[in-house]
Amino acid sequence: MKAMNYREFKNKVYGSPLRFLMEIGNAPFPSTLLKSSYKTFATLVETMDSEPIILNLGSHGERTTSAVRYLGGLNLINLDIERFAGVDIIGDGHALPFKEGSVHGVVVDGVLEHVRRPEQVVNEILRVLRNGGYVYAKVPFLMGFHARPYDFQRYSLPGLVYLFNKFTIIDSGVAKGPSAAFHYVLSDYFAILFSFGKESVYAVLKDIFALFIAWVKLLDIPILKLVKRGRLLEIMPQDFFIIGEKSVTQ
Repeated sequence: MKAMNYREFKNKVYGSPLRFLMEIGNAPFPSTLLKSSYKTFATLVETMDSEPIILNLGSHGERTTSAVRYLGGLNLINLDIERFAGVDIIGDGHALPFKEGSVHGVVVDGVLEHVRRPEQVVNEILRVLRNGGYVYAKVPFLMGFHARPYDFQRYSLPGLVYLFNKFTIIDSGVAKGPSAAFHYVLSDYFAILFSFGKESVYAVLKDIFALFIAWVKLLDIPILKLVKRGRLLEIMPQDFFIIGEKSVTQ
């Protein structure tokens, strides 16, 4: 019998009410930095067109993704390598099924750590963007291994900026703070500790611990007030982001 993966197991075990409750522990709050970065991106692409076309690369089809949450009012095209509910196009980021210069914006949120050749994906993003178009990229920095279906790399902020060196960087920084990172690691740690080596037990315990220690993420509120933006905030965040512009001469 084929072993169920983590997501298949959760979908089988959790009913809708329980799934909703468990997702609370994984929700991005406080969302000040994340929401602000998405708002900047949305404002930029809307200056190009009243109805901009935005490619959501690696959408995974989930209704709770940040792109859907913060850009839901815009024309999003959801693309993923697998067929999920909500996915519009099945395709590979290494060879996007779009014409050159066909979209106003591209969102690649929590995806680049999963691809084998991130430089090629970035080149594809550059190709499909219109001149003057924008990319929003978010990657984890402090996050455990999470293969969906693969997990290859992590990026510091300078590393992410360098990856998008063919773009003009409009904005960059922390998307999720150090308390969010600590919450993720801590819920993973306790789930591993009490799973007794069983992946199915780990899958459920991770969400349970994430829910019960969700308050840890609230510690980012005083941290953000004290530190705001700067090098201290960039030492151990969960996620970094960049917003890049494709030059009109490319």
